[in-house]
Amino acid sequence: MSGKNTLSDAELTVMKLLWRAGEPLPSAEIAKQLEPETGWSFSTVSTLLGRMAEKQAISHEKRGKAYYYCPLIAEDDYKKRETRSFLGKLFDGRASDLLAALVACDEVTADDIEAIREKFGLK
Repeated sequence: MSGKNTLSDAELTVMKLLWRAGEPLPSAEIAKQLEPETGWSFSTVSTLLGRMAEKQAISHEKRGKAYYYCPLIAEDDYKKRETRSFLGKLFDGRASDLLAALVACDEVTADDIEAIREKFGLK
């Protein structure tokens, strides 16, 4: 997936499902799993899968009559790329400004602070 192509919110919903699955899924199964959450039809999901394939975010392979889809980019890699982009656009690349904004918006909870301490061994 090229750096200029980002996933839409809808495409990211599909990608998260594929990341969680950990194995290629047929389009019918993707649509079936997403329908309760999104209300999307099979046609809508097929359109999204086509766009994502054009962006080279996913690959597909035909097995019998069905196409199976899997991600071409790892979840962590995508998160890192999008985080860098967001940080650069809104905070001139300064993580401290992002953290200050999160605190100012009351988005950082005591549980978040504890989780951060654990991740960085700051207990």
